[in-house]
Amino acid sequence: MLSRIAIIPMQPWLSDDVYTYLWQGKLIANGENVYIDKPESTTWINYRDEVYEKMGNKNVAAIYLPLTIIIYGANHKLANFFSSDWAIEYYLWKITLFILELIAFIILIKIFEKENLFYPLAYAVLPLSIIEIAGQGHNDGLLFIFIALLLSLISYSGIKSKIYLCIQIAILTLIKIIPIFFLAVFLKMKIKLIDKIIILFLTIIFIILISYPFFYDNRSLETFLNSHNYYNMIASFNSFFLIISRYLLKIFNFREWWIVAPYLVQILRLIALIIAFIIIKPVDKNSIINGFIIFYLIPILISSKVHPWYFAPVIYLAIYNKKIALAFALQIFIYSYHYYLEFTKSQLDYFDILVWILSFLFFYLLISLKKIN
Repeated sequence: MLSRIAIIPMQPWLSDDVYTYLWQGKLIANGENVYIDKPESTTWINYRDEVYEKMGNKNVAAIYLPLTIIIYGANHKLANFFSSDWAIEYYLWKITLFILELIAFIILIKIFEKENLFYPLAYAVLPLSIIEIAGQGHNDGLLFIFIALLLSLISYSGIKSKIYLCIQIAILTLIKIIPIFFLAVFLKMKIKLIDKIIILFLTIIFIILISYPFFYDNRSLETFLNSHNYYNMIASFNSFFLIISRYLLKIFNFREWWIVAPYLVQILRLIALIIAFIIIKPVDKNSIINGFIIFYLIPILISSKVHPWYFAPVIYLAIYNKKIALAFALQIFIYSYHYYLEFTKSQLDYFDILVWILSFLFFYLLISLKKIN
Protein backbone atom coordinates (compact mmCIF):
# COMPACT_ATOMS: atom_id res chain seq x y z
CA MET A 1 0.00 0.00 0.00
CA LEU A 2 2.93 2.31 0.66
CA SER A 3 3.97 2.01 -2.97
CA ARG A 4 0.54 3.27 -4.01
CA ILE A 5 0.58 6.15 -1.53
CA ALA A 6 4.04 7.15 -2.74
CA ILE A 7 2.93 7.72 -6.34
CA ILE A 8 -0.46 9.31 -5.69
CA PRO A 9 1.10 12.84 -5.78
CA MET A 10 2.76 12.16 -9.14
CA GLN A 11 1.30 13.54 -12.35
CA PRO A 12 0.32 10.90 -14.94
CA TRP A 13 3.37 10.05 -17.07
CA LEU A 14 2.06 7.27 -19.34
CA SER A 15 -1.50 8.30 -20.16
CA ASP A 16 -3.55 11.48 -20.31
CA ASP A 17 -6.92 9.78 -19.75
CA VAL A 18 -7.31 11.19 -16.25
CA TYR A 19 -7.53 14.71 -17.68
CA THR A 20 -10.53 13.60 -19.73
CA TYR A 21 -12.14 12.32 -16.52
CA LEU A 22 -11.61 15.67 -14.82
CA TRP A 23 -12.88 17.68 -17.78
CA GLN A 24 -15.99 15.55 -18.22
CA GLY A 25 -16.57 15.80 -14.47
CA LYS A 26 -16.60 19.58 -14.79
CA LEU A 27 -19.17 19.44 -17.58
CA ILE A 28 -21.61 17.14 -15.82
CA ALA A 29 -21.20 19.06 -12.54
CA ASN A 30 -22.40 22.09 -14.48
CA GLY A 31 -25.46 20.27 -15.78
CA GLU A 32 -24.11 19.44 -19.23
CA ASN A 33 -24.58 16.18 -21.14
CA VAL A 34 -21.10 15.01 -22.15
CA TYR A 35 -22.54 12.62 -24.74
CA ILE A 36 -23.99 15.19 -27.11
CA ASP A 37 -20.72 16.40 -28.65
CA LYS A 38 -16.97 15.94 -28.93
CA PRO A 39 -14.67 17.93 -26.63
CA GLU A 40 -13.24 19.84 -29.62
CA SER A 41 -16.72 21.00 -30.62
CA THR A 42 -17.62 24.67 -30.18
CA THR A 43 -20.50 23.40 -28.00
CA TRP A 44 -17.98 23.24 -25.14
CA ILE A 45 -15.88 26.28 -26.01
CA ASN A 46 -16.70 27.95 -22.67
CA TYR A 47 -15.25 24.96 -20.82
CA ARG A 48 -11.83 25.03 -22.43
CA ASP A 49 -9.28 25.37 -19.66
CA GLU A 50 -5.90 24.03 -18.59
CA VAL A 51 -7.30 20.52 -18.15
CA TYR A 52 -8.80 20.64 -21.64
CA GLU A 53 -5.41 21.51 -23.07
CA LYS A 54 -3.81 18.54 -21.31
CA MET A 55 -6.37 15.91 -22.37
CA GLY A 56 -6.04 13.77 -25.48
CA ASN A 57 -8.59 12.42 -27.98
CA LYS A 58 -10.51 15.67 -28.18
CA ASN A 59 -12.16 14.29 -31.32
CA VAL A 60 -14.04 11.62 -29.33
CA ALA A 61 -16.99 12.13 -26.97
CA ALA A 62 -17.53 10.18 -23.74
CA ILE A 63 -17.16 6.41 -24.19
CA TYR A 64 -18.21 5.24 -20.72
CA LEU A 65 -21.77 4.75 -19.56
CA PRO A 66 -23.32 7.36 -17.22
CA LEU A 67 -22.38 6.04 -13.77
CA THR A 68 -18.70 6.65 -14.46
CA ILE A 69 -19.49 10.18 -15.65
CA ILE A 70 -21.65 10.81 -12.59
CA ILE A 71 -18.74 9.78 -10.37
CA TYR A 72 -16.50 12.22 -12.24
CA GLY A 73 -19.04 14.95 -11.54
CA ALA A 74 -19.28 14.05 -7.85
CA ASN A 75 -15.48 14.18 -7.62
CA HIS A 76 -15.50 17.65 -9.22
CA LYS A 77 -18.20 18.93 -6.85
CA LEU A 78 -16.44 17.59 -3.76
CA ALA A 79 -13.06 18.97 -4.81
CA ASN A 80 -14.54 22.41 -5.40
CA PHE A 81 -15.62 22.59 -1.75
CA PHE A 82 -11.91 22.91 -0.99
CA SER A 83 -10.51 24.66 -4.05
CA SER A 84 -11.21 25.42 -7.70
CA ASP A 85 -7.69 24.28 -8.55
CA TRP A 86 -7.90 21.25 -10.86
CA ALA A 87 -4.90 19.69 -9.08
CA ILE A 88 -7.03 19.24 -5.93
CA GLU A 89 -9.64 17.45 -8.01
CA TYR A 90 -6.92 15.26 -9.51
CA TYR A 91 -5.52 14.25 -6.11
CA LEU A 92 -8.99 13.64 -4.71
CA TRP A 93 -9.72 11.34 -7.65
CA LYS A 94 -6.58 9.29 -7.03
CA ILE A 95 -7.23 9.14 -3.29
CA THR A 96 -10.75 7.86 -4.02
CA LEU A 97 -9.34 5.12 -6.25
CA PHE A 98 -6.82 4.24 -3.54
CA ILE A 99 -9.53 3.94 -0.87
CA LEU A 100 -11.71 1.74 -3.09
CA GLU A 101 -8.79 -0.51 -3.95
CA LEU A 102 -7.79 -0.66 -0.28
CA ILE A 103 -11.28 -1.86 0.68
CA ALA A 104 -11.14 -4.51 -2.05
CA PHE A 105 -7.69 -5.53 -0.79
CA ILE A 106 -8.99 -5.87 2.78
CA ILE A 107 -11.73 -8.14 1.45
CA LEU A 108 -9.02 -10.31 -0.11
CA ILE A 109 -7.24 -10.50 3.24
CA LYS A 110 -10.49 -11.51 4.97
CA ILE A 111 -11.03 -14.26 2.43
CA PHE A 112 -7.54 -15.71 2.72
CA GLU A 113 -6.71 -15.00 6.38
CA LYS A 114 -7.54 -18.56 7.41
CA GLU A 115 -5.75 -20.09 4.44
CA ASN A 116 -2.84 -18.30 2.82
CA LEU A 117 -1.99 -14.59 2.82
CA PHE A 118 0.34 -15.15 -0.13
CA TYR A 119 -2.47 -14.33 -2.59
CA PRO A 120 -3.53 -10.90 -1.27
CA LEU A 121 0.13 -9.99 -0.69
CA ALA A 122 0.95 -11.04 -4.26
CA TYR A 123 -1.81 -8.71 -5.48
CA ALA A 124 -0.43 -5.87 -3.36
CA VAL A 125 3.05 -6.02 -4.90
CA LEU A 126 2.17 -6.72 -8.55
CA PRO A 127 3.16 -3.55 -10.43
CA LEU A 128 0.41 -3.24 -13.06
CA SER A 129 -2.34 -2.08 -10.68
CA ILE A 130 0.09 0.14 -8.80
CA ILE A 131 1.20 1.92 -11.97
CA GLU A 132 -2.15 2.10 -13.75
CA ILE A 133 -4.53 2.87 -10.87
CA ALA A 134 -2.53 4.71 -8.19
CA GLY A 135 -0.10 6.12 -10.76
CA GLN A 136 -2.11 6.96 -13.86
CA GLY A 137 -5.50 7.22 -12.14
CA HIS A 138 -7.38 5.00 -14.58
CA ASN A 139 -11.06 4.53 -13.83
CA ASP A 140 -10.74 0.72 -13.88
CA GLY A 141 -9.96 1.15 -10.18
CA LEU A 142 -13.65 1.91 -9.61
CA LEU A 143 -14.49 -1.71 -10.41
CA PHE A 144 -12.57 -3.51 -7.64
CA ILE A 145 -14.98 -2.93 -4.78
CA PHE A 146 -18.03 -3.77 -6.89
CA ILE A 147 -16.38 -6.93 -8.22
CA ALA A 148 -15.68 -7.98 -4.63
CA LEU A 149 -19.33 -7.33 -3.71
CA LEU A 150 -20.55 -9.27 -6.73
CA LEU A 151 -18.39 -12.28 -5.85
CA SER A 152 -19.70 -12.22 -2.28
CA LEU A 153 -23.27 -12.64 -3.60
CA ILE A 154 -22.68 -15.67 -5.82
CA SER A 155 -23.28 -18.27 -3.11
CA TYR A 156 -26.53 -16.76 -1.87
CA SER A 157 -30.04 -17.61 -3.04
CA GLY A 158 -33.37 -15.88 -2.67
CA ILE A 159 -35.00 -12.93 -4.40
CA LYS A 160 -33.12 -10.29 -2.40
CA SER A 161 -29.73 -11.72 -3.31
CA LYS A 162 -30.78 -11.87 -6.99
CA ILE A 163 -31.76 -8.20 -6.91
CA TYR A 164 -28.46 -7.23 -5.25
CA LEU A 165 -26.58 -9.34 -7.79
CA CYS A 166 -28.37 -7.60 -10.68
CA ILE A 167 -27.55 -4.21 -9.18
CA GLN A 168 -23.87 -5.13 -8.94
CA ILE A 169 -23.67 -6.30 -12.56
CA ALA A 170 -25.54 -3.15 -13.64
CA ILE A 171 -23.13 -0.93 -11.67
CA LEU A 172 -20.10 -2.68 -13.14
CA THR A 173 -21.54 -2.32 -16.65
CA LEU A 174 -22.39 1.34 -16.10
CA ILE A 175 -18.74 1.89 -15.20
CA LYS A 176 -16.88 -0.08 -17.90
CA ILE A 177 -19.48 -1.87 -20.14
CA ILE A 178 -17.45 -5.12 -20.40
CA PRO A 179 -18.97 -6.72 -17.24
CA ILE A 180 -22.29 -6.97 -19.11
CA PHE A 181 -20.79 -10.21 -20.47
CA PHE A 182 -20.92 -11.63 -16.93
CA LEU A 183 -24.58 -12.27 -17.66
CA ALA A 184 -23.48 -15.03 -20.04
CA VAL A 185 -22.05 -16.92 -17.06
CA PHE A 186 -25.34 -16.74 -15.16
CA LEU A 187 -27.24 -17.87 -18.24
CA LYS A 188 -25.12 -21.06 -18.26
CA MET A 189 -25.55 -21.78 -14.55
CA LYS A 190 -27.74 -24.65 -13.43
CA ILE A 191 -30.47 -22.50 -11.98
CA LYS A 192 -34.15 -22.17 -12.79
CA LEU A 193 -35.07 -20.54 -16.07
CA ILE A 194 -37.19 -18.00 -14.22
CA ASP A 195 -34.14 -17.02 -12.14
CA LYS A 196 -32.12 -16.46 -15.31
CA ILE A 197 -34.89 -14.32 -16.77
CA ILE A 198 -35.11 -12.28 -13.55
CA ILE A 199 -31.35 -11.66 -13.48
CA LEU A 200 -31.24 -10.68 -17.17
CA PHE A 201 -34.37 -8.51 -17.02
CA LEU A 202 -33.53 -6.65 -13.81
CA THR A 203 -29.94 -5.96 -14.86
CA ILE A 204 -31.04 -4.46 -18.18
CA ILE A 205 -33.76 -2.43 -16.45
CA PHE A 206 -31.27 -0.97 -13.95
CA ILE A 207 -28.89 -0.04 -16.78
CA ILE A 208 -31.66 1.62 -18.79
CA LEU A 209 -32.98 3.58 -15.80
CA ILE A 210 -29.57 5.12 -15.10
CA SER A 211 -28.70 5.67 -18.77
CA TYR A 212 -31.97 7.07 -20.11
CA PRO A 213 -31.59 10.66 -18.82
CA PHE A 214 -28.36 10.89 -20.85
CA PHE A 215 -29.51 9.09 -24.01
CA TYR A 216 -33.12 10.19 -24.35
CA ASP A 217 -32.40 11.83 -27.72
CA ASN A 218 -30.84 10.39 -30.86
CA ARG A 219 -27.99 12.88 -30.91
CA SER A 220 -26.34 11.74 -27.67
CA LEU A 221 -26.82 8.05 -28.49
CA GLU A 222 -25.42 8.50 -31.99
CA THR A 223 -22.39 10.40 -30.67
CA PHE A 224 -21.78 7.69 -28.06
CA LEU A 225 -21.91 4.94 -30.68
CA ASN A 226 -19.62 6.91 -33.01
CA SER A 227 -17.10 7.24 -30.21
CA HIS A 228 -17.07 3.48 -29.73
CA ASN A 229 -16.78 3.00 -33.46
CA TYR A 230 -13.65 5.17 -33.38
CA TYR A 231 -12.02 3.07 -30.66
CA ASN A 232 -13.04 -0.25 -32.24
CA MET A 233 -12.45 0.49 -35.92
CA ILE A 234 -9.98 3.38 -36.24
CA ALA A 235 -7.76 3.69 -33.17
CA SER A 236 -5.25 0.95 -32.36
CA PHE A 237 -2.75 0.05 -29.64
CA ASN A 238 -0.82 -3.15 -28.88
CA SER A 239 -3.35 -5.37 -30.66
CA PHE A 240 -1.87 -8.73 -31.63
CA PHE A 241 -5.01 -9.75 -33.51
CA LEU A 242 -5.19 -6.48 -35.43
CA ILE A 243 -1.52 -6.69 -36.39
CA ILE A 244 -1.88 -10.28 -37.62
CA SER A 245 -5.14 -9.47 -39.44
CA ARG A 246 -3.56 -6.55 -41.25
CA TYR A 247 -0.49 -8.61 -42.14
CA LEU A 248 -2.48 -11.53 -43.58
CA LEU A 249 -4.93 -9.36 -45.48
CA LYS A 250 -2.06 -7.36 -46.96
CA ILE A 251 -0.20 -10.52 -48.03
CA PHE A 252 -3.29 -11.74 -49.88
CA ASN A 253 -3.76 -8.30 -51.47
CA PHE A 254 -7.17 -7.93 -49.89
CA ARG A 255 -8.87 -4.75 -51.08
CA GLU A 256 -8.73 -1.96 -48.46
CA TRP A 257 -7.15 -4.37 -45.97
CA TRP A 258 -6.50 -1.57 -43.47
CA ILE A 259 -10.26 -0.95 -43.24
CA VAL A 260 -11.28 -4.61 -43.23
CA ALA A 261 -8.80 -5.69 -40.51
CA PRO A 262 -10.66 -4.07 -37.56
CA TYR A 263 -13.91 -5.72 -38.73
CA LEU A 264 -12.12 -9.06 -38.79
CA VAL A 265 -11.00 -8.49 -35.20
CA GLN A 266 -14.60 -7.80 -34.15
CA ILE A 267 -15.74 -11.03 -35.87
CA LEU A 268 -12.98 -13.00 -34.11
CA ARG A 269 -14.08 -11.51 -30.78
CA LEU A 270 -17.70 -12.51 -31.39
CA ILE A 271 -16.67 -16.06 -32.35
CA ALA A 272 -14.51 -16.34 -29.21
CA LEU A 273 -17.39 -15.15 -27.01
CA ILE A 274 -19.77 -17.66 -28.57
CA ILE A 275 -17.26 -20.50 -28.12
CA ALA A 276 -16.67 -19.45 -24.51
CA PHE A 277 -20.42 -19.44 -23.86
CA ILE A 278 -20.73 -22.96 -25.27
CA ILE A 279 -17.83 -24.51 -23.34
CA ILE A 280 -18.05 -22.89 -19.89
CA LYS A 281 -19.62 -24.95 -17.11
CA PRO A 282 -20.25 -22.68 -14.10
CA VAL A 283 -21.21 -25.25 -11.47
CA ASP A 284 -19.56 -23.76 -8.38
CA LYS A 285 -18.08 -20.48 -7.19
CA ASN A 286 -14.61 -21.16 -8.64
CA SER A 287 -15.93 -22.05 -12.08
CA ILE A 288 -18.26 -19.03 -12.01
CA ILE A 289 -15.32 -16.71 -11.31
CA ASN A 290 -13.34 -18.46 -14.04
CA GLY A 291 -16.24 -17.63 -16.35
CA PHE A 292 -16.06 -13.97 -15.31
CA ILE A 293 -12.33 -13.96 -16.06
CA ILE A 294 -12.87 -15.48 -19.52
CA PHE A 295 -15.67 -13.07 -20.42
CA TYR A 296 -13.62 -10.10 -19.24
CA LEU A 297 -10.44 -11.21 -21.01
CA ILE A 298 -11.92 -11.95 -24.43
CA PRO A 299 -13.31 -8.44 -25.14
CA ILE A 300 -10.06 -6.75 -24.07
CA LEU A 301 -7.62 -9.20 -25.67
CA ILE A 302 -9.38 -9.50 -29.03
CA SER A 303 -9.64 -5.79 -29.62
CA SER A 304 -8.04 -3.01 -31.67
CA LYS A 305 -6.81 -1.34 -28.49
CA VAL A 306 -5.23 -3.42 -25.72
CA HIS A 307 -4.02 -1.05 -23.01
CA PRO A 308 -2.31 -2.54 -19.94
CA TRP A 309 -4.73 -0.94 -17.45
CA TYR A 310 -7.59 -2.98 -18.93
CA PHE A 311 -6.14 -5.99 -17.11
CA ALA A 312 -6.26 -4.55 -13.57
CA PRO A 313 -9.77 -5.93 -12.79
CA VAL A 314 -8.80 -9.31 -14.31
CA ILE A 315 -5.77 -9.48 -12.03
CA TYR A 316 -8.02 -8.90 -9.01
CA LEU A 317 -10.38 -11.66 -10.18
CA ALA A 318 -7.43 -13.98 -10.83
CA ILE A 319 -5.95 -13.45 -7.38
CA TYR A 320 -9.40 -13.87 -5.78
CA ASN A 321 -9.68 -17.25 -7.51
CA LYS A 322 -6.02 -18.24 -6.88
CA LYS A 323 -5.06 -17.99 -10.57
CA ILE A 324 -1.64 -16.66 -9.67
CA ALA A 325 -0.02 -17.65 -12.98
CA LEU A 326 -2.50 -15.54 -14.93
CA ALA A 327 -2.07 -12.56 -12.58
CA PHE A 328 1.72 -12.68 -12.95
CA ALA A 329 1.66 -13.19 -16.74
CA LEU A 330 -0.57 -10.16 -17.31
CA GLN A 331 2.08 -7.93 -15.73
CA ILE A 332 4.14 -8.24 -18.91
CA PHE A 333 1.62 -6.10 -20.78
CA ILE A 334 3.13 -3.11 -18.98
CA TYR A 335 5.90 -3.39 -21.57
CA SER A 336 3.45 -2.35 -24.28
CA TYR A 337 4.62 1.12 -23.29
CA HIS A 338 7.77 0.35 -25.25
CA TYR A 339 6.64 2.81 -27.93
CA TYR A 340 7.97 5.58 -25.71
CA LEU A 341 11.45 4.28 -26.45
CA GLU A 342 13.04 5.81 -29.53
CA PHE A 343 14.64 2.61 -30.77
CA THR A 344 11.34 0.67 -30.91
CA LYS A 345 9.34 3.15 -32.96
CA SER A 346 10.52 1.79 -36.30
CA GLN A 347 9.52 -1.78 -35.39
CA LEU A 348 6.45 -1.17 -33.27
CA ASP A 349 4.49 -4.20 -34.47
CA TYR A 350 7.36 -6.59 -33.79
CA PHE A 351 7.72 -5.40 -30.21
CA ASP A 352 3.95 -5.58 -29.68
CA ILE A 353 3.99 -9.22 -30.79
CA LEU A 354 7.00 -9.87 -28.58
CA VAL A 355 5.12 -8.57 -25.54
CA TRP A 356 2.22 -10.93 -26.27
CA ILE A 357 4.50 -13.92 -26.85
CA LEU A 358 6.43 -13.29 -23.64
CA SER A 359 3.20 -12.98 -21.66
CA PHE A 360 1.83 -16.30 -22.92
CA LEU A 361 5.19 -18.05 -22.55
CA PHE A 362 5.48 -16.80 -18.98
CA PHE A 363 1.94 -17.98 -18.28
CA TYR A 364 2.72 -21.42 -19.73
CA LEU A 365 5.93 -21.63 -17.73
CA LEU A 366 4.14 -20.82 -14.49
CA ILE A 367 1.27 -23.26 -14.95
CA SER A 368 3.73 -25.97 -15.91
CA LEU A 369 5.06 -25.77 -12.37
CA LYS A 370 2.81 -28.04 -10.34
CA LYS A 371 2.74 -25.83 -7.28
CA ILE A 372 1.43 -22.79 -9.18
CA ASN A 373 -2.20 -22.53 -10.26
